Amino acid sequence: MLKLHLAQAKVHIETGRKNIARQRKAIAKLECEGQDAKEARAALAQFEELQRQNTAGGCAIGRLTSFCCLG
Repeated sequence: MLKLHLAQAKVHIETGRKNIARQRKAIAKLECEGQDAKEARAALAQFEELQRQNTAGGCAIGRLTSFCCLG
């Protein structure tokens, strides 16, 4: 069961990496176009916090199942 949770955590972490990269590109585009990126930056902060939580959870599960930390 822990291995299933670890696999799910890995998927969430990879999805988070993609979301963060996409959000950073969106912010750069908005700023390049002279538009307000305040809301986009706030969303990025939320994505980054969720990523920290997912990574910590994945690492905790990994330790329980003798796997390496997900980083």
